[in-house]
Amino acid sequence: MEQEPMKRPSSLWLDQALDAPSTPCPRLAQNITADVAIIGGGYVGLWTAIELNARRPDLSITILESDICGSGASGRNGGYVLSWWTKAPSLLAMWGEEVARDLILKSEAAITQLDDFCKQEGIDAEFIRSGWVWGAASQSHNGAWESGMQACAKLGVGNLELLDEAGAQRKSGGADFRAAILDLTAALIHPGKLVRGLREAALRRGIQIFEHSPVEHLRRGRPAVLKTHQGSVAAKRVAIATNAWAASVRELSRSIAVVSSDIIASPPVPDLLAKLGWQDGAGVNDSQQMVHYVRPTRDGRILAGKGGLASGFGGNVTDVMFSNERRAGIVEDKFRQLYPGLGGLQMNSHWSGPVDRSADGLPIIGTLPGHDHIAYAIGWSGNGVGPSQIGSKAVASLLLGEKDEWSTLPIVRAPPKSMPPEPIRYIGSHVVRTAVRMRDTALAQDKLPNALVNAIADLAPRGVEDK
Repeated sequence: MEQEPMKRPSSLWLDQALDAPSTPCPRLAQNITADVAIIGGGYVGLWTAIELNARRPDLSITILESDICGSGASGRNGGYVLSWWTKAPSLLAMWGEEVARDLILKSEAAITQLDDFCKQEGIDAEFIRSGWVWGAASQSHNGAWESGMQACAKLGVGNLELLDEAGAQRKSGGADFRAAILDLTAALIHPGKLVRGLREAALRRGIQIFEHSPVEHLRRGRPAVLKTHQGSVAAKRVAIATNAWAASVRELSRSIAVVSSDIIASPPVPDLLAKLGWQDGAGVNDSQQMVHYVRPTRDGRILAGKGGLASGFGGNVTDVMFSNERRAGIVEDKFRQLYPGLGGLQMNSHWSGPVDRSADGLPIIGTLPGHDHIAYAIGWSGNGVGPSQIGSKAVASLLLGEKDEWSTLPIVRAPPKSMPPEPIRYIGSHVVRTAVRMRDTALAQDKLPNALVNAIADLAPRGVEDK
């Protein structure tokens, strides 16, 4: 049986990953039963299925994916595998030293665990522990990482190195940085190859996956019933692992905002990367609130991306989230500013995708109020590649009724109503994003934004910086 094509516009990552042979997964076209049904075939859904299988091999587990596994954020992100050290100030303020230290150490361990899993399963996800450079392209941004560094020093976590101007530019492949901090725990991966590798690993374990099978209705009773166009699954337990699409679930709709993530890519330029000394180089971020990032790839490309350029209305993830020429142009303009020495480099592809953003930048994990057999893990805020393993362990513990180190994490919480209702959220997001862009532009030029712009921009979640 041939693999069915994607419904959504693809990404370079997925195009490359789909070149490899894979096991076909059918549509759901009948009524079936399962011990656990998982909605979403991205990182969270696949890791959850694999975790449940490791603990309880006797469980029958079914994954329902609306398109193909990885067609959402898991196959469209920048491929950064980061810990939560930048969140140290918030973690300290919210939960104290012991919890903050534990969460950061768990997120660091997840990076190594991802590498180990790929080696054990024979997944060539192009994992490379090359580090992550967080740089300041203006004097106004210099030291943006100070609060995070100080908190990490207090907690005794992190593997961080300060870089002066020469070191920052050398480690970043020539970015126009004044200074930077280097996170030596971070890694880069190929998102498409990782998510498709997880899919094959799940299938090898006997986990049933149905692609092109969107869930049209979730009946929350016992058993829960998940209806698709041509079939249904009656399940004792359910996991919601749909990233931005979780905004359409009524209990979760005000817990997250849906924003775009836009990426552009060059053709392979291995000689240029070698000249820059960046062929095995680190991922790079600037210090803008609407963060801009750049990275090399193993096949010699340079990728640049930016988050938050567009927002979704309510729970609707529309086609504009998946491809947009105007937003791609903005990303390229920012890339040219950050890398003025690469003015002749052409960019020949671009893609986009929706991201679920929580108010504090941390995931929200729990069970639906009044329905402890239905768990969710949402709000990854663009940093779910490594931490999604933590979320999957927590979801598995919740569904199995296990009170352990995962189900009692503080990020296991009731869904907060931290976002305003529509249409206030949508209108407000445009006003706030405009203010953020104005402040970012002013600070990039070492100018002070006016007080009103500052006040409005402060309403938006932070980018990398956690203040």
